[in-house]
Amino acid sequence: MAASDPASELAETHAKLQPMLQALAKANWIDDETAAELTEAYWFLRDVEHRIQMEKMRRTHLMPTDELSLRRLARAVGIADAGELRARWRDATRRVLGLQQRWPVLPGWRVWRLPGVGQRPERQGLRGWPVLC
Repeated sequence: MAASDPASELAETHAKLQPMLQALAKANWIDDETAAELTEAYWFLRDVEHRIQMEKMRRTHLMPTDELSLRRLARAVGIADAGELRARWRDATRRVLGLQQRWPVLPGWRVWRLPGVGQRPERQGLRGWPVLC
């Protein structure tokens, strides 16, 4: 299986995101404010995910848990320190989950829940936290 081209994936995602959110708004599932929140959170979480994958040189969806990796990741996404990165990641993740949980769940849809929000992942036996929900 050939590796995918990140630039073309990004362009494809960018081209689909706005029409998808507009369709949700037209169907009265979300309003403009929700669409803006989802867009902002999506691009932040996607940037974090890509930076993690670039460092690991493989696809992964887990947030690092060690302080050194978090500091490196924070610098890579233009954030001052690991604490601020954690706070912004938690905020974006909670906003997306909160918005998602207000929608009706349709057959075949999966509502993601973040296990143990507010707990340290090491106490849960997790290697890392999921980056995108």
